[in-house]
Amino acid sequence: MQQALDRAGIAWEMAVNADNTRSIEAAVSADLAVHASVETSIPPYLEPIRHGGALPDLPATRVNLYLASGPRHEAVAALADMIRAAFRGAAAPQAAA
Repeated sequence: MQQALDRAGIAWEMAVNADNTRSIEAAVSADLAVHASVETSIPPYLEPIRHGGALPDLPATRVNLYLASGPRHEAVAALADMIRAAFRGAAAPQAAA
């Protein structure tokens, strides 16, 4: 995000520098900062800024999901499918009853 703002010639200031997202989300919730997030993982207590093109487009983000090697359990595979679907913004597959 910082590089995209720099390339667009938009001045910015680091408001929060934290190792965890909760600290960042607290600053954003208090209207002390803005931050970039994967669109499908915005918490319900935050809302996207409708900037009308005033902010630069951000590069695509890739998220890796690693599963332990060894026997595959059906529950682990189902959870992995749900996580993948959530990041794609798709409806999560329903677990078998």
